[in-house]
Amino acid sequence: DMDISAEPLLPRDLADRKPRVSDNSVRRMFQAIFAGVGGTESNESLIIERDALCTTFAEFLSTDISTSQKCSVDVSLFLDGLIGAVSCDVFHQRENGKQALRLFTRSAFERSNVSQQLIAKLADRFCHCCHQRNWRDKWAGIVGIEVLSEFLPQEMLSLRGFGFYEPNLVRSLLYSLRDVESAYVQSAAKRSLRAVIMATHKDDMTSGINVLPGDAQEARERLLKDFAYCLALDLSSEYESSRCGAE
Repeated sequence: DMDISAEPLLPRDLADRKPRVSDNSVRRMFQAIFAGVGGTESNESLIIERDALCTTFAEFLSTDISTSQKCSVDVSLFLDGLIGAVSCDVFHQRENGKQALRLFTRSAFERSNVSQQLIAKLADRFCHCCHQRNWRDKWAGIVGIEVLSEFLPQEMLSLRGFGFYEPNLVRSLLYSLRDVESAYVQSAAKRSLRAVIMATHKDDMTSGINVLPGDAQEARERLLKDFAYCLALDLSSEYESSRCGAE
């Protein structure tokens, strides 16, 4: 059991935790369902099972949960399986995983009270993926950030909400551009970059930039300074993809 109200368990934390045998089994089960492993590209029964699982977890995770409530399945394993499906080595399985991720995100964020903790979990996971060596892991992070930008409610797409994560999301995408040679992945990263920036700043021209309160504003300003520094480095990079992405 995991206390959902506790600090999110990030991938870097998982390395410090000795996994149980059942953890890997559950993770593989989720990934197989989301990727449609063992079925055809249009297997109806697998699609129904996948969709039901996505919407059930979306309903459970979409709102803040009190400290007294417990989940019988480690939420980290669900997210591992979902992201693992998006990074499969078979194309149609990656596409199945992407559809599952879109369904889960849309179902979670269409509700009136979206959990900030869920947004933080997803943003951290996707950024982590962008910094992995394997191009398929980077692909999963890139797709995840694009989907996150697409389905967040309008009230969250301000500098008060989602915009707090913008510097780290953009930096992670720029890293993907710099670190991978695949034109397929680079094109996806550029689309995701545009999605993040347009989503975050869509209303700035009409409603003005929202100012975060106190310490949060200072924290975001530090992130923006770090981001500006990385952006300047990428503009002068020896790699054309990095220069184009930064530009």
